[in-house]
Amino acid sequence: MTFRPDVNPYVALIKTRPERILCGSQKSGLTAEALEILKAKLQTFPKLALEFGSGSGGHLIERAQQSPDTLFVGSEIRFKRVFRTAEKADEKRMANLIICHVEARAFLKQIPDNSVDKIYVLYPDPWDKQRWKKNRLMSGTFLPDIFRALKPGGLLEYKTDHHEYFNSSCKELGEISKSTDMVLTESSANYLAEIDCCDNIESEFEKLFKSQGLPLCMLRAVKNPLGI
Repeated sequence: MTFRPDVNPYVALIKTRPERILCGSQKSGLTAEALEILKAKLQTFPKLALEFGSGSGGHLIERAQQSPDTLFVGSEIRFKRVFRTAEKADEKRMANLIICHVEARAFLKQIPDNSVDKIYVLYPDPWDKQRWKKNRLMSGTFLPDIFRALKPGGLLEYKTDHHEYFNSSCKELGEISKSTDMVLTESSANYLAEIDCCDNIESEFEKLFKSQGLPLCMLRAVKNPLGI
C-alpha cells in the first residue's frame, strides 16, 4: 500500500499558522525562513525554554502561562499534536509559545550555544528493543548538545516511565559530567513518592502513567550550577 500524506488533514493544517507553527525536516531542522522567525521572536524575550516531544501541548502551555517572560518552544513530529498545541495557544492568545514541526536532534543543533534557560524531555519513546536503542533521544550526541545549548545555570529536566532507559540515561549523563560542568542535582526512580514536586506540571503521558499507578522516573541536571 502506498502511503499518501494528503490523507492526513493535519499535514495541510499545520501550514495555515506560519507564525505559530515553524516547519522543517528530520534531517536538516527548521527551514531558513522558520529559523528567522524564531530568531526574531527570541529578541523579544529574555528567557528561552525548550520542550522536546511536546505532544499536544499540555505541559508546554501551562509552563508558558506561568512564565510570560519566557519564550517556550516545543518540538514535535506528529502533525495532529503540533496543530492541537497551536490551536490551544491561539485560543489563549499566548504570545510566548511556538511549536516546531521538526525532529529534535536536528532542531537542537540549530540552537545557539549558551542560549537556553530550561530544557524539558518528558516521556520520550523508550525504543526498548535492543536494535532500536540507537534511536533513543537521551543518548549519543543529544546530551552533549543539551549541555552546549544551556546557559550557565540552565536546567535539564527528564522524565520517563521506562526504568531501564532512565538508568541508561543517568549513566550517560554521568559520563558527560566527567568532562563538563553538567551536574546531576536530583534523581529518582519514583519521584512522585520521593521528591517534593510542588512545581510539577503533568504532561498528557504523565497523567496516563500516573493513573496506571506506575512509578515514574525523573532527573534534573544543571549546567555549571554556580553560573560562572
